Amino acid sequence: MLKLAATILGEDYNILKQSSVKARQKVLTIFSLLLLPMGLWALTAFTASTVIFEASTLSGIIAASIAASVIFLIDRAFLNAHSASFWLKVFRLGIVILSCGIGSLSIDAVLFKEDVHQQIEKIQLAEVKENTAERYGEEQSVIDDLKVQRGDKQAEVAELYASFTKEVNGEQGTGNAGYGKVAKMREAKWEKAKAELAELDQQVLTAEKALTDKIATDLENGTMGDGGFLLHVRGMFAAIGSDRYIAGIWFAIFIFVMLLEYAPLYVKTKYDETDYDRWKEQEERMRMTQVELHRMQTDRLLRRNQSYTDEDHEAMQMLKRV
Repeated sequence: MLKLAATILGEDYNILKQSSVKARQKVLTIFSLLLLPMGLWALTAFTASTVIFEASTLSGIIAASIAASVIFLIDRAFLNAHSASFWLKVFRLGIVILSCGIGSLSIDAVLFKEDVHQQIEKIQLAEVKENTAERYGEEQSVIDDLKVQRGDKQAEVAELYASFTKEVNGEQGTGNAGYGKVAKMREAKWEKAKAELAELDQQVLTAEKALTDKIATDLENGTMGDGGFLLHVRGMFAAIGSDRYIAGIWFAIFIFVMLLEYAPLYVKTKYDETDYDRWKEQEERMRMTQVELHRMQTDRLLRRNQSYTDEDHEAMQMLKRV
């Protein structure tokens, strides 16, 4: 186990196995804690791929492997840094916040899948209402024209029916009550208008159904508004804002993920310095000294060369600074 930990963390196993028990225990502890953020990122990537993006299980496994490898390389570089710079700390903090955000959202998306989907449907329906006039203006215009024609035809049918009944009752036209020739003519006009009204009703229903089907297809294919991960994030935040219980669970997971991310670094900084740590620091100082000596020797050799001008010296100094 110690050899595996030393190999993965980039430690010198031959020196480490001869070091104190405390030094070996420190390396094993850091290695064990490093597996936690790796596993968390793998779970997050797999969940986001299969649940949010609805990818296959194989794609989820590939995404999980890539995410775990990336966070491993970043964390190992940070742990092996003898003196972390300000920007490295900022970068690490950004990784932690990103991991906490995506991890908590992905886990909540699984725990509260139904609640999130309800919020997503509300968001999509709201976008449909806002975008119908702009996105489906032509179809809606046809429906509106048909409704106007139907309204006119309804008024015509009512007028023809009134004329027919008055003729039958002897209140209009010939003044003779009964079902005569004139009444039959007016009835025929009324029946014809009713048939035309029924046809307009069917046309309105057909046009409305076609528009509804088109909107449903666009929603299913994700062409209405944003979709995928961003839509799930919006739905997740809407669910968090509408339910205190979901908000509490999300916050708890966020804090838990943050603790997991910082666990390896915390252990490294709080552990007492061991003999192996002192050996590593000594090796680092020796390496830096050798690099500096090499630079000095190179500078002297170049200065001995007659063709080495002041401009060449300045260029060399710039290279050394780089």
